[in-house]
Amino acid sequence: MLVTGREDPEVAFEEPWHVEAFAVVVALTRQRMFTWTEWVEEFSTEILHHPRRDDETVTESYYRQWLATVTRMVDRHASVSSATVDERHEQWRRAYLGTPHGQPIELSNHVRVREDCPTPAHDHDHPVTPLADIRERIKPIAVHAGNTAGN
Repeated sequence: MLVTGREDPEVAFEEPWHVEAFAVVVALTRQRMFTWTEWVEEFSTEILHHPRRDDETVTESYYRQWLATVTRMVDRHASVSSATVDERHEQWRRAYLGTPHGQPIELSNHVRVREDCPTPAHDHDHPVTPLADIRERIKPIAVHAGNTAGN
């Protein structure tokens, strides 16, 4: 079992895309694509049938299961053709390639890149300060009433 120092039960979302994945499901239920009860039943089934793997953290497993569930439910409820999905996937791939490094990826950037442009390997990591290190650096300040002159 792989356990990293990144997992923290006090942190609901470790990555920005985790928040977005959650928000997508909330938005789809609000738009009545499916009910929250249906979501919970499907997600529970996914967790049961595709449990955490030995090479995953709890968080990695959770979001793998989350994405598999939302993908399956959107496929079933939205009636989007596979050709449309493939086309949009290609647009996002090209948007990724057409976005300057370190900038948010915007779909409109797909027009900057030729269709036959290969996807390069992303051969370096971005520095990430572990949450435990951040918490270690930030200490609360104790404030108390002290004796003042004349008291």
